[in-house]
Amino acid sequence: MKGILLFLCFLTLAATVWLGVMEVVLEHPGFGLRACIAILLASQSLCTILFLVFRGPGRVRVPLMISGGLIAVYGISAIASILKAAHFEGYVLVIGFALVLQGVLTIVGLTIAPKLRLPF
Repeated sequence: MKGILLFLCFLTLAATVWLGVMEVVLEHPGFGLRACIAILLASQSLCTILFLVFRGPGRVRVPLMISGGLIAVYGISAIASILKAAHFEGYVLVIGFALVLQGVLTIVGLTIAPKLRLPF
């Protein structure tokens, strides 16, 4: 499960950095808010990667689980909005699913893995 979560974190990190850069370069109306959201999503992925690789302190688990829940909710909202949109953007659907999976695996992995003594 740790490998899958690391893969998803790297995937969403790359995708959100790319989205943030494109927002700043293209400067569509409201780009500032979307660039900030991309930075927050990327920072959550990076923090999870660092926690998993360096076996971070236990006190970081709860904030990571909370942020995992928040990115899962954001992913669900992105999926719902793109399915209702007049112009379908497939990459939003893929990134939304990746965010939901990452959020769920973060919560499950950081909650259950220590109790089962999994190498997480």
